Amino acid sequence: KKWVHSRPPQTSKMGVKLVCLLLLASCGFGNGNLRLASVLDGDLSGGHPKLVGLYAEEAIANLSMYGLEVTNNGNSASGPKFIFPPDALAKDEYIYVSKEENGFKSYFGVDPTYISSIININGDDSVVLYKDVTVLDVYGVPGLDGSTESWNYFDGFAVRRLNTASSPVFNMSAWNFSGPGALEGITSMTLPLTLSESNPQSTVVTTGPTATVSATLSKACGRQFPGIFADEYYQSLDETDTQTLRTSLNLLLANNSYKFSYSCVWDVLQVLDENPNNTSEVIEIYTQKPIAKSRRDRGTATIGDLFDSWNREHCWPKSLGFPSPTQYAYTDIHHLRPADRSVNTQRSNKRYGIVDSGSFSTQTECADGGCTYNSALWQPPASVQGDLARMMFYMDVRYDGDNRSETPDLLLSNDTIPSTPATMGKLCDLLSWHYADPVSQHEIRRNNEAVKFQGNRNPFVDRPHYATLFYASRCPSVTTTSTLTTTTVSSTEPLNSSTEPLTLTESPLSSFTDSHSNIGTDATNHTTSQATNHPKTTTVSTQDSSGTQVHSTAYAFFALVMYLFNECH
Repeated sequence: KKWVHSRPPQTSKMGVKLVCLLLLASCGFGNGNLRLASVLDGDLSGGHPKLVGLYAEEAIANLSMYGLEVTNNGNSASGPKFIFPPDALAKDEYIYVSKEENGFKSYFGVDPTYISSIININGDDSVVLYKDVTVLDVYGVPGLDGSTESWNYFDGFAVRRLNTASSPVFNMSAWNFSGPGALEGITSMTLPLTLSESNPQSTVVTTGPTATVSATLSKACGRQFPGIFADEYYQSLDETDTQTLRTSLNLLLANNSYKFSYSCVWDVLQVLDENPNNTSEVIEIYTQKPIAKSRRDRGTATIGDLFDSWNREHCWPKSLGFPSPTQYAYTDIHHLRPADRSVNTQRSNKRYGIVDSGSFSTQTECADGGCTYNSALWQPPASVQGDLARMMFYMDVRYDGDNRSETPDLLLSNDTIPSTPATMGKLCDLLSWHYADPVSQHEIRRNNEAVKFQGNRNPFVDRPHYATLFYASRCPSVTTTSTLTTTTVSSTEPLNSSTEPLTLTESPLSSFTDSHSNIGTDATNHTTSQATNHPKTTTVSTQDSSGTQVHSTAYAFFALVMYLFNECH
């Protein structure tokens, strides 16, 4: 996320402020403050857990105005490095940011609220809390190595004293300290952290209330964002040429992406890939069979066992570029799917591609006659080949090696066994699958729901022609089997909506050119359509016959509320 908030020019600031305050007050929004509550440097293997705890002094409507920075080894503060997602916090609520998931959960018995590699604290490092770009609170002294200071918490921790206010200048008297080494031999604690208020240098208290933090953590797996129309989502893209489009698309996907803990992925997949005919089941990606949600990761893994379990399939294998749960791609829900456990085991980390020569085998549990594979490639069922291709295109564009995602530059290649590990393929096979297996209704609905959890969309579901723009020149032998189209996805309905899902509106790219310098559509071909077998379905077109933009009243109201909300801050 960007930590510098840009705002449109104002013509009547006082009027906007007045309307903002009235509207937000009537909607019950708050504008409370956050403060640092605890820091901890654990004594488990690798120095885990490492955490920064925060406490909401008042209700907070939108956490995204806050950010954290850790200044290591006496370095000075330079600005927030971790920006919170747009969550709301209740008064007196705690949240915890950890460097990683497993050590934290082993130690405290619960998941961290958020995960970020910046929480690489070693007891002598200061922590800075920002509100926008202004220092709101601080632990330790930025620019000073704390190894010989009294606030050093190496293998220990510190807890904010009750009824002390946040301050941009470190106040020793506002904190209680366990002292260095206090956690040596300690293997578990309870949240929130507590220390004796009467003695700043006290013994460790390893018990305490858990209800507050449990309530906080449970919402971290829920929907974080409102539904965003595809047309509105992409309106800021610069489409002057292909490379500019790709760059701006990467920034759009990265700046609006929320990182889940891996344990949350279980819950999210049970929403995104729910069987529309049975809400107690999910649909597996390769078999296309329904399986009970309750049978997650509890099978024999025996091939052919009809009562096998399902697990979380990294369609882009995690071993090919992002083996750690701290990396964004590891938990990116746009390429994670429920999969039959035995089929997933058989697939392993094979790259996708057509298997049509040499020795090969068939995994017969897969749909459409089975999955064909050899030692290097996995050819999935035809009915999901396009789905998987669009997932791979998304991963290629989303992850370009930026430091925030902690994921290397992911690449697509035509090599069966690429020399670079963080590489998937085979590209031209994927492109041919994309053409042969167009965007499905399930993909549309899933994309509309995924944005509410993770904050970004898969553009190759919304704009299938982007695949041609980015990859056709590398695959001259691949030709589309249908007219090149652009897709307008108009639905932000949840998967469990009582009405039928909205459909695609497609129109030829009549102004498409070989140079890709002009990316556009013929506005006269954008129509409002309704599927004949879905009498409840209505589709809002991108443009009417005159080329005028059409916006839903609901979205316009939401945009107004968000604009006014920003003006209050």
